Amino acid sequence: MLFSSHLLDEVEEVADHVTMIASGSIVLSAPLADLKESHRAGGRVPSLNEIFVARVGAAAAPAPDP
Repeated sequence: MLFSSHLLDEVEEVADHVTMIASGSIVLSAPLADLKESHRAGGRVPSLNEIFVARVGAAAAPAPDP
């Protein structure tokens, strides 16, 4: 099944594999667990939003929910 959303916290709850696209190009594509583990900082596991910002930059990140 393909699920597309800019709400990365919701994606994180349901996805097994994540592909992130920015400006029409794939920036990341990996199983969710592998993606989070590969971006671990010390003992902290980052959110998908933090991973996206680290890879693409804050300007491309979705606006936070009000």
